[in-house]
Amino acid sequence: MSEQSLTDAGPDEEGREVSLADATPEPDDDGDDLDELIEDATEDMAEDDFDFGAFVDGVRPTRRAVVLYQHNDVRAEVDILSEKVRVGKMAGEDVSEYETLLQQAAEHVLSSGRKVIVEARGSDWQQQFRKDMKARGIDPYAKKFRADQLEKLPEAKREKRLAEHRD
Repeated sequence: MSEQSLTDAGPDEEGREVSLADATPEPDDDGDDLDELIEDATEDMAEDDFDFGAFVDGVRPTRRAVVLYQHNDVRAEVDILSEKVRVGKMAGEDVSEYETLLQQAAEHVLSSGRKVIVEARGSDWQQQFRKDMKARGIDPYAKKFRADQLEKLPEAKREKRLAEHRD
């Protein structure tokens, strides 16, 4: 896979390099600054017309997708092999064996990836969650649940927790 920066778009029809900077208008020679060239398209709104409740109802917690790799220990091998390939190529050596090993190691790491979606929770939600756990007789700060604590969880969550602890 090759990387290409946003400013590395390549030549345009006239043969000159094109970048995102080309999309930014430049001020005229008469001293206009960029603020005068940019038009604010925001509609005017009276404070009385703003519905704060609707605004807050539309707010959603931040969600991020991440990939967790189970075989990060192999990344050191990937780094070493990458360096051997780089140095070998600079020296004009045959690096095909290192490239094969590098490809296998990289595939091993990538195949161990698990996609996880993480959602932010506010402090109010966290406090309520802890209260709910305590009300069920579960220590919210415990690292693992005991069997008697699992019985106090709702059925769907209990099955999920049991499966997690079997692994």
